[in-house]
Amino acid sequence: MQGDLERKRKKLVLAFRPDDKTIPPINGYEIINISVERTYCNEINNINITGYEAIAFMSERATVCFNFEIPASMKVYAVGPETASILKRKGVEPTIPRTFDSRSLAEKVLEDGVKSLIVVRSDKGNEYLRNYLSSKIIYKEIYSYTVRVDDENLEKAKKQLEECVPDIIVLTSAGITKLVSKYISPDCNYSVISIGPFTTEALRKEVKIIESKEHSIEGIMKLLENMR
Repeated sequence: MQGDLERKRKKLVLAFRPDDKTIPPINGYEIINISVERTYCNEINNINITGYEAIAFMSERATVCFNFEIPASMKVYAVGPETASILKRKGVEPTIPRTFDSRSLAEKVLEDGVKSLIVVRSDKGNEYLRNYLSSKIIYKEIYSYTVRVDDENLEKAKKQLEECVPDIIVLTSAGITKLVSKYISPDCNYSVISIGPFTTEALRKEVKIIESKEHSIEGIMKLLENMR
């Protein structure tokens, strides 16, 4: 009986991350993780990165799927701490932008005086870096992985969202947000946590949006802890 009452006091969080990644347990919450996207590494052949001054990795998956040696002379950027941790395990010490997003990364690249840049990302990432930097520096993109929709899990998400089941929704990318936003209803009383500005912009719904000040999974966890 006591256990049932304890569960009832917990807020229900519906968290959207790719590839069965999860938001870890947090006291005071019941967290349901749903993966509406699956990612697949691309086979990359015949690329030459040695002529570029710097390389930037836009996600953990982009880093995992990139199997080429990075020359010691190249400056390396990681969009956030989770991506940086994978590079560090490979013996690379990357530079991380101040707010862990594309805008901040673009500013840092220009601030550092970089003249040529390779960006490693998915085939469906946001276009901000390309649009902002391609007229200012030599710019190239490598799509190290492909994103596909998990239709079965998207259907599960649709049911949960349309029935106003969660108290809190966690959105961790603009791509995921575009998939689920049509099912997010202003008539439901849930709060929406966004990992950053591009995710917030992708929502375009009149719902209560709380944007994480630190644009990372760790930042989202800190925000949830402060909301208890």
